[in-house]
Amino acid sequence: MTFKGADITRATPVDLARRGIGRTFQISRAFPDMSVLENMTSAFVIANGAWASLRRSVLAEAEDTAAAMLDTVGLGDRAGTRVSDLSLGDRKRLEFGMVLANDPDLLLLDEPTAGMSIKERHHLMDLVAARIDETGKTLLFVEHDIDVVLKIATRVTVMVRGAILAAGSPQEIAANQDVQAVYLGAPLMLKLQDVHAAYDKAEALHGVDLTVSAGEVVCLIGRNGVGKSSTLKSIVQDQITVRKGTVEFEGKSLAGLRPHEVIRLGVGYVPEDRRVFASLSVLENLRVPHPVKDTTRRRWSLDQVFGLFPQLHDYRHRTAGVLSGGEQQMLAIARSLLTQPKLLLLDEPHEGLAPKVAEEVVDAIIALKEEGVSMMISEQALHTIRRCADRVYVVDRGMIARNGTVDEFYAKPEITEKYLMVQ
Repeated sequence: MTFKGADITRATPVDLARRGIGRTFQISRAFPDMSVLENMTSAFVIANGAWASLRRSVLAEAEDTAAAMLDTVGLGDRAGTRVSDLSLGDRKRLEFGMVLANDPDLLLLDEPTAGMSIKERHHLMDLVAARIDETGKTLLFVEHDIDVVLKIATRVTVMVRGAILAAGSPQEIAANQDVQAVYLGAPLMLKLQDVHAAYDKAEALHGVDLTVSAGEVVCLIGRNGVGKSSTLKSIVQDQITVRKGTVEFEGKSLAGLRPHEVIRLGVGYVPEDRRVFASLSVLENLRVPHPVKDTTRRRWSLDQVFGLFPQLHDYRHRTAGVLSGGEQQMLAIARSLLTQPKLLLLDEPHEGLAPKVAEEVVDAIIALKEEGVSMMISEQALHTIRRCADRVYVVDRGMIARNGTVDEFYAKPEITEKYLMVQ
């Protein structure tokens, strides 16, 4: 392994830094109890070899240089903030600035956008790209977000299980069928980017970013009133107005569409209040959905939804208004399936139900997952999240606070304590 013609195979991290290689890590290594400015100042002190002579003049000079770097990375107004109080995106920007303190010729970034929202990802990588263009430095980074890779990289190497699958320009990689099958995975079905939404003048969402791929089950989690239901409503335009940002389904904008038009495109929606027709029978409720001519969709019949919810078959002639809450929830899900959805939105599907009935609803959701139904579920129950979800978005105060896989979510109990108040 060589760098600038010199063998670095056995070089230590300190040697590599002195030769002009800087790197960031996937997990934050900034000092959490120090301020943003203190972290950046320490990086300049060490980079200039001034740590052995910490005179006031040396520290003052390093602090001035550090303050200028904070302005460069967009953290000038956060100089006095403790690192532990920063968002993930801001911590990544701080660490990028700290690496730049050593003025490296080669920058190594290890999954720089891992765990960040879409907006944070692009803010950080736009900053990285601008700095690379300005300084002429070389960048080598590991990344899973294909949009980021295709936007920033000039050459791409795709690896699978320790071996190189493909290499080439971003355009060549995007068109490579092997890469699409192995790495890019299922096609993107739903994308929300920087969505701001309101009920009349009451702001409910403040820049929501999220995605759902085909065959994936995504859970929105968080306490009551933080924006989970509003996020689902913003997709189908249900009693809420999207004032900024984009909502796309299968690459098509949903802007300006009415709820029934969104549903006809293939988005099934089961609101928290179910909205069954109380004066109609179960069977009449299930016959309400308009027939869909799209032959590419998964077809659901009355017999199939009765197989999923046997109670509905037994009560098919009963008026929906006299059903229990759990039975009405089953009816609402069954009716939505008969719209032949490509994506099913479920808002708190077992909220307020008796434990036994709630478990039956969860079993039905798991059966739908096994059928390959794509779903986005607003949820608070941890056992449901663990059984059903592939990925999780934590919603807090109308924004996405965290996101990741279910395993990542359960590996960090402090997240449940902070956002769900569960010990």
